[in-house]
Amino acid sequence: MTEEVKRTKVCWSDDLSHDSEEDRERERLAQLERELAELKVKPTYSPEELEKLIGYIMKMTTLYDLREEDWNDEAKKGIEDWLMEPQDLILCVYFSGEKLRAANDFPFNLVYDLTYFIRAPDQIFKVETFHEEIVFGTFVDSVEANMIEILENVYAPYFFAVSTWPESKLLHLFSSLQDTIVFI
Repeated sequence: MTEEVKRTKVCWSDDLSHDSEEDRERERLAQLERELAELKVKPTYSPEELEKLIGYIMKMTTLYDLREEDWNDEAKKGIEDWLMEPQDLILCVYFSGEKLRAANDFPFNLVYDLTYFIRAPDQIFKVETFHEEIVFGTFVDSVEANMIEILENVYAPYFFAVSTWPESKLLHLFSSLQDTIVFI
């Protein structure tokens, strides 16, 4: 019996680890999928659709003593920014002092109640199905304990199940998630 001699890989065309054209095609498709997963998808809403979606969120927000006049341009802009950025997974609406805020992250100051909206990664809402697609709720009293609970029971399992994101994004996400839990 003769011993098989392995060549040193010099360049891609010298890669003898592929047994067939099918293997090379499978690897090429996997690379394309990884590249597509890194592309950012942006929604295109008409001004009327965007206004309706912002209105839905405003009506679904349930904070203690929230009045129509509390909605300021900054809070509405925060909602619009969240709707237009599908990679931002959470929107938090809360009072910071006397001012209503809407942001795509948790507040760093003490708040007494907070309404959150969660979506799937890269999810673009449609006006017709918004109420079926959105996940939302309100934390009252111990907002910090509620946030830790939702991070552990909703976010973490969801993120660990995502298989389409590149490894670098997942590592950054897990690091940020852990930093947030430690901060809280």
